[in-house]
Amino acid sequence: MIFIQNLLIFNLLFFSGRGISIIISKLFNQEYKKYIFGTIHENLFIIYSLFLIGNISFFVHFFSPIKNVIMISILSLLILLNIFNKIEKKEFKFLLLNNLLIPFVFSFTSLNIGFHYDAGLYHLNFQNWLLNEKIIIGIVNIYELFGLSSINDYILSNFWFGDNFIFLQSVNVAIMTSLFMFLISSIYFNKSLINKYGSLFVFLYCFLDNFGFDGGGNGFVNFQGIGKVDLTFSILLFFTLVFYLNIKTQKNVEIIEYFIFVNLCLFAVQLKIYGGLLLFLLIDLIFFLMKKNQWKAIYMMKVSFFSVLVGVFWIFKNFLQTSCFFFPVSFTCFNFTPWYSGRSELFTEYTRAFHNAFGFNTNVFNWLDNWLGTQYNQINLLNFLYSFLVLILIRFLLFKRQATLNNKKLYLFIAIYFIVWIVTSPTPRFFGGILLTTFFIIGSSISSFKNQKLDNFSKLPMVVLIFISTLAIVRIDSYKKITEYDFLTPSLSVPIQVYKQNTNWGVSPESGELCWVKINCTENNPKIIETKISLFKGFEKSS
Repeated sequence: MIFIQNLLIFNLLFFSGRGISIIISKLFNQEYKKYIFGTIHENLFIIYSLFLIGNISFFVHFFSPIKNVIMISILSLLILLNIFNKIEKKEFKFLLLNNLLIPFVFSFTSLNIGFHYDAGLYHLNFQNWLLNEKIIIGIVNIYELFGLSSINDYILSNFWFGDNFIFLQSVNVAIMTSLFMFLISSIYFNKSLINKYGSLFVFLYCFLDNFGFDGGGNGFVNFQGIGKVDLTFSILLFFTLVFYLNIKTQKNVEIIEYFIFVNLCLFAVQLKIYGGLLLFLLIDLIFFLMKKNQWKAIYMMKVSFFSVLVGVFWIFKNFLQTSCFFFPVSFTCFNFTPWYSGRSELFTEYTRAFHNAFGFNTNVFNWLDNWLGTQYNQINLLNFLYSFLVLILIRFLLFKRQATLNNKKLYLFIAIYFIVWIVTSPTPRFFGGILLTTFFIIGSSISSFKNQKLDNFSKLPMVVLIFISTLAIVRIDSYKKITEYDFLTPSLSVPIQVYKQNTNWGVSPESGELCWVKINCTENNPKIIETKISLFKGFEKSS
């Protein structure tokens, strides 16, 4: 049953995204685009739907709790728009692979997926607030981690059905399918050599993830426990960087591509604060397009207006919840509001210490030794280096290079991202999108095989590579679970937790720090008071 349910949810998201793509074409008075950024347009449909779900949900939440029935109704209406652009017969083979086979394989993860630790720590309970209350002013005072709220929480809150949280995995299945279909379609249905060979090398990187030190693990994206945003953010960041590379090499850029790129940047910021670094590439792209005299500045401002407006409301939402534009970045915080927590700097230092971040007054070698003291970090780094060297060697021995691409700005972005990552939260799962892009870049400068015979010979091995890599993303334990599967929907419920009454406000876990799903639960005994700020419920620090 879970396989059918995942396929239904995937196709709901896919065809809703197709409806959104039709609307975009109509808005710009252009014909429907089969290809965009040198790749098949279908690869972005899941992203479109998730972007819409998240942003409608956060707008609605200003006025009322989130109700998934509203979102299901909107998505259903969007599906009806597909009648205005019928699917051609030649597309059915692609849809069979994209909409049935790959999500079916990835649905095996639903048989034994569990919660990520952070789901019980704060994600689920923040989503619980979204479903039961309209926006809470100063919600960061209840629990500091609520200040890290991502649009992913607004998306996932629409996939709560009763007490079974297994449907939250459907989002992971959908986004991972989008990645693999981009890679496959770029190899076989490409209009860009950059995408073709870049995607081939990402598949090789994926394949090598299964080998190496301690059984493998080189940083390639994987199915995390339910509740985390890292998979979605990594894939979105990868898409955005690849599309940037494509735009910089295209002779002509479609206005729709510019509009979509701007909104991909916005979505990345909403998913994770690291996405804010994409502003550097967005500004570069604007100047690049203006230099080409493709569009006037005033026209580009009009096209960007929607994204800017949504971004302003998102920042306003952050301000109401945390008294910061981007919590916990202290220079974006304001201490004049009644709901100011005053703990952004302390929270930042705690986070840096937890992830063993590099300090500029720290000895590099001592820091690296401590960082590698975590086995997870050590294994990922060693296997990444091994994968990197192997693929550099393969490119040198088997492939011809095309004219050197102008990637300086992209290299600079990666360097800036790396530095920010190192000094804030250097854990491999926050670096997944950059690693995908790194291996894509290795292949993007290829024009062909050195020997034409290799090109013909490689077709079968390439199919085998894609087949094995796709299957290997799912852990063997998940496939084994099929022997115990009773064809009912697997149940994933939160564990029973005992709570104790706080002396000030709410309750806390009797043991440990996981609140799971208890709306008035907080990790400790906060000195806060519940207030009324205009028409909204709020929480302030008590004296």
